[in-house]
Amino acid sequence: MYYLINIRANKHERNYCDFDYDWVTEARDIESARMDFENEREDYEELVEIREISVEERIQREQKEILEWIKRECMRDFTKNMTEKEYFKKQDELLNNKELEYLLLQAYKKKLKARRVVSRQKSFENLTVKEYDDIVCKIIDAQTEEQINDALKNINK
Repeated sequence: MYYLINIRANKHERNYCDFDYDWVTEARDIESARMDFENEREDYEELVEIREISVEERIQREQKEILEWIKRECMRDFTKNMTEKEYFKKQDELLNNKELEYLLLQAYKKKLKARRVVSRQKSFENLTVKEYDDIVCKIIDAQTEEQINDALKNINK
C-alpha cells in the first residue's frame, strides 16, 4: 500500500518561513508509514496527516511534480540576470504566470530536441559533459541552420 504523509515544517527559528509539504511512501500499513516518518523526520517537522493514496492520485502528483521541475529548470534561463535572492522572491509569481509557463515548456522542448540531435552524432560518446552541455547550448541559441551545423561540427571533428 502507498500512503501520503503530510508534514508541517516549522523552520522559523532558522530564518525560514514555515511551510507544509508531503511525500508518498510504500508501507505495509498506516502504522508502518507513521514509523517511516518518525525515522526520517527532522526536529522542526511535525506530522499533519497520513492517508492511503490511490495509483491515479500518485500518477497525477508525479506528473505535476515533473511539470514543476521543468518549469523551474527553464525559468532559470529566463531569470539569469536576477540575484538568487530576487529569484526566490519572484519564483512563485513567475511560476503562476500562464504565458510564461507556455514559454518555459517551449524552451524545455527545444532543449530536449537539442539533446537528441547531439546524442545522435556518431562521436557523441567521446564528449565530456561540459562539451556536451556547451554544444546543446549553442544549438539552443542558434538562429540559423548554419549555426546549428557549426555546433555539430565540433562533435564530429
